[in-house]
Parts: sequence; structure tokens; C-alpha cells
Amino acid sequence: MRTSVTARFVVYISVLLIVLCGSLGFIANTTASNALLSSIEQQLPNKAIDGAKVVASQVEARLESVVTLAHMPVMQSMDWSVQENVLKREQARLGFMYMGVATPEGNVELTNGSSAYIVTQDYFLKALSGQKYISDPQEGKSPIFIYSAPIFDENEEVVGVLVGAANALELSEIAKAITFGETGYAFILNQNGTTIAHPNTDLVINRDNDFENVKEDPSLTSLVELETKMVAGETGFGEYVYNGEVNYMGYAPIPGT
Repeated sequence: MRTSVTARFVVYISVLLIVLCGSLGFIANTTASNALLSSIEQQLPNKAIDGAKVVASQVEARLESVVTLAHMPVMQSMDWSVQENVLKREQARLGFMYMGVATPEGNVELTNGSSAYIVTQDYFLKALSGQKYISDPQEGKSPIFIYSAPIFDENEEVVGVLVGAANALELSEIAKAITFGETGYAFILNQNGTTIAHPNTDLVINRDNDFENVKEDPSLTSLVELETKMVAGETGFGEYVYNGEVNYMGYAPIPGT
């Protein structure tokens, strides 16, 4: 039977303001500084919330495009010879690197000419259970997100899974557009604290994780304390010191998590 089609975004967003006016330390005891900090404390979480909504909206739009395709009769036919041409056309229009269809047994045919066995992959299992889903970035030379959706037949049984691969660095481009003042920027962590979007895309490619980094660099402790709250789905504000500089952060979960 058809299950409730739901989505799970496995990412969280924070907006980080770094070194306002070089350093706030030199005016830490002034009335002007207190007023400024109070304003920042209010504005940064709101900025994070707004940014999270932007990310959720854009990700959800792409996910819904996969759901819509999955409901087409040609997809329900589970005939790859006709599905392939449709998907090649649609992937170009929707901005996917490649798309594919998997059988309930986990065998997937892809528009790039390859095939694979994906029976253990979360994005396959979630879609097979009737859910639309977005994976964490998949490792490789170029990280990718896999969007997936169930294919239902006329009896509302899941007969296959539709998948689409998108460049994971596109999420960093969305994050880059979220700024605060002259030095504030956004980055996104998944539920394990791994960076999946950042203006410095090397951090994404290398799967940077401060929960691991802090084991070798204790100066990250105060940042990790904030990131722990982030990945727990909290919304808030905090500060941390790194390399002798005070940094301020607002954070919020992306709707849909």
C-alpha cells in the first residue's frame, strides 16, 4: 500500500559572523559594544532561520521534481527502454547530472550508461518504503546528492525507485548567497557534524568535521559545543574564540528535518 510520502532533509544550517570590526574585544566594555552585541544576538538567529527556509525551499523544489517524474506513466511502466529517453531529457531540464530507475531488488540503470546494485543504500531503502529522500553527499571525486522517490503502480504498490544525482557543491552556492554584514557567511552541517555546504568547498570535498578535528585541535572546543546544539536541531546564538578572535554564530535547523 502507498505510505505517507514524507521528506527528511539531513542537513542543518548556521550563519557565522566572524570578527566584526576586526575584534570586538577592544570595545567589550563600552555601551556601544553592548548595544551592538545585543543587536547581533537577535539578528543572527533570525538570519539563520531565514537562510534555512531558503535552502529548504530550493531543495524541496528539486525533490518534488523527482516525485512528479516518478508519477508519470512511463516511469510506472518500469520499462527502461522507454524510461531512459525521458529521463535524459528531464535531467537536462532539471539540472541533474544523471538519473536512473531501480527495481525493488536494488538493481539500478542510469542515464550515464552504468548500472549498480544499491540495495543497501539509504536513499533506495527510504524510497522503497514510500518516502521521498535526499542523501548525504556521496563520496567520490565530486560529491553528489542523490534525490529519490518511490514509483507506485496503479494499485499504489511501490514497483521501483527513481533517483537523480545532483552536484553536492550546488548547495554551497546556495549557502554563499546567505550573508551577514561584510564578514558573515553561512555553512551547513549534516546530523553527524560533517560540513556539506561551505564557501570554502574544499571543506565539503574533504568532509570536514569539527567533532573529529577537535581531537587534534582543542581550540575548537567552544565551536564544537555550539555545533553540538546545531545538529541537535536547536535554534540559537553563541560565541566562540578561535585563533584569538571572537566569533559569533546564529544557527537554526532546516525545515523538514
